Amino acid sequence: GVQHTFEGLCAEMEILQAFRRGTGMPLQQPVLNDQGLFVTSAIDRAGQTTAPCTVLSWVEGEGLAENDPRLPHVVEEFGRAAARMHRFARSWHPAMPLARPVYDLPKYRYLIGRSVTGIRQGLFTQAQYDVVLETMRAIAALWAATPRTDETWGIIHAALGLGNWILAETADGPQPVRIDWCFSGYGPYLFDVGSMVIGYKPHLRPLYHAGYQR
Repeated sequence: GVQHTFEGLCAEMEILQAFRRGTGMPLQQPVLNDQGLFVTSAIDRAGQTTAPCTVLSWVEGEGLAENDPRLPHVVEEFGRAAARMHRFARSWHPAMPLARPVYDLPKYRYLIGRSVTGIRQGLFTQAQYDVVLETMRAIAALWAATPRTDETWGIIHAALGLGNWILAETADGPQPVRIDWCFSGYGPYLFDVGSMVIGYKPHLRPLYHAGYQR
């Protein structure tokens, strides 16, 4: 996808820098190469192909697993951190459109359309695929009823599973930090909220919602 191109990685570094400055959170810092660029084109030994690469600063901290006993004590803070990022996103308007994925209805209709080949390959049944179609219809209805405004749509992380958070060590104690911005792009802010909530057990979800809404 576009996120793996040179232009896409340059845009990802721009997002990371902007959110680092705009939120004050200890996000990873892109590192410049000898040419003063954040993205380096690495050439293979045969000289046949190139791959865009980046280097980011290290954030000291710990990851959390689903059964981590600390999770109930920090999940509300995760919600507050996500809300903090979205508040900044609502006020940030890049000078030029960024070469990043767009998480809209046409994208997912396309992906679901391609997924039908999984039935022929025996990966899932028609009945299971019908559940996906019904879910997509419900999502489409929700999106149709939600106007695309600065309040509802902007730059999102798009991969807010539990594995993409760490508890970073700061002077004020452990602070939740989002890592791995590879899939960041344009989409509804509720995408981030929903992708985070499904990783929690039901009794933890209200805590996350409470933190996000504060």
